[in-house]
Amino acid sequence: MYGNEMRYGHRVPTRITPRQATRGTVHAIVLKMRCRLQRTEGWDDGQMKRTIFLVALNAIWLAVALLAPILRAQRQETGLIIQSWKYDPETKGLALKLVNSSGKDIIAYNISDSDGSRDYYGRPNPPGEHLEDALGSLIIAQMSGKEPDKDKPNGIFASGATRTLILGAKDISVKAVVDLVVYADATAEVLNEHAFSQVVAIRTGQLMAMQKVSETTHRALEDATITNPGAAAVEKLKRELVEAKKLNNLEVAEGNRAVGLQSAIADLERYQQPNFFSKKGTERDHLREYVEDLDKRIALILPHTQIRVLESK
Repeated sequence: MYGNEMRYGHRVPTRITPRQATRGTVHAIVLKMRCRLQRTEGWDDGQMKRTIFLVALNAIWLAVALLAPILRAQRQETGLIIQSWKYDPETKGLALKLVNSSGKDIIAYNISDSDGSRDYYGRPNPPGEHLEDALGSLIIAQMSGKEPDKDKPNGIFASGATRTLILGAKDISVKAVVDLVVYADATAEVLNEHAFSQVVAIRTGQLMAMQKVSETTHRALEDATITNPGAAAVEKLKRELVEAKKLNNLEVAEGNRAVGLQSAIADLERYQQPNFFSKKGTERDHLREYVEDLDKRIALILPHTQIRVLESK
């Protein structure tokens, strides 16, 4: 499924596959062994046994060496496959037809692409990465008790569904491969450790921000001496935001807290506006509803930050 003919669009001449080569090599060794045995008239039993043992041992080592590429190719397979591609030279876009053949819904995936270019020193340029994560769509659906919308281009990738992804490509030589798939059951097939660590860092950072907002709001609500708990929570969260922005590193969880904190501060500030709430109740009543909803989201997101990596196929 990941052959050069499918992914890259080059016309590849007919060639012998590793499996065919293995069969042919073993067959040749067997013939060679027969020839040797035919020349062993007059040998004693010890010489005969040593010859057979050495020829058989060579056959085993060669078979293992030639089967290694096949085993490596099998380990590169995931439940998300690139079924076909089409390159448009005018728009310089590479359209990939993706198929979810896993039997499970896919929440996140990464596709790496490389054009074979090199830098000033002749070193290969690192591949580009296209990362999609629809965890937010899953959580929203679970919070509402409704089935998630699986028809959105950037939403949950349903089992058995197909999707077209367009990547920018300077020419037809671009190579693309699916190297990360994260499923709705919090399992993943990982062939790209960097992309996987990015998904975990982003999700964990957002979770850490939500946990801090929940903790801060709960404390403000529990303090009877605070007359305006929303404003008190905002003040403390703004200090947290300043500290979060100091760690400008999206590769780690702590570096992904700022966005979540900013969003929560904006929500809590809206609570301070007159006539913001359409239904009756005090500010504390509405804040309690807000933090209860937040705690439910935290409980739903938590398992998706503790992803179990599946064994390679």
